[in-house]
Amino acid sequence: MDHSFRSDAPLYPQIAAWLKRAIVDGAFPAGERLPSIRELALRLSVTPNTLQRALQLLESEGLIYTERTNGKFVTGDGARLAKLREELLRGQVRTLADDLRRCGYTKEEVIVCLAAEWEK
Repeated sequence: MDHSFRSDAPLYPQIAAWLKRAIVDGAFPAGERLPSIRELALRLSVTPNTLQRALQLLESEGLIYTERTNGKFVTGDGARLAKLREELLRGQVRTLADDLRRCGYTKEEVIVCLAAEWEK
């Protein structure tokens, strides 16, 4: 999964968002052990401390958990993962809708275009 982080915003929330997307995309399936902090930090070209802050954020949200000596794991809570999936979808749709409204598109134009693109 590709990543690129903005330099004008704090890094650890961007990493947390990338990890959430990776969980929803299935790159890190429910119940699976995450790569080590060092491995993920190298993969994302960030410091282990920055990655650790992102992981703490996900753990506080109940998306991952830690097993002492075994590492960090993606939650197996299907309801929590379904909620994450819906949150990500709503966020994407909200951003798209706001942008298209600013450009003057009508809801009908957007729905027709989206339906056509979906079928491709």
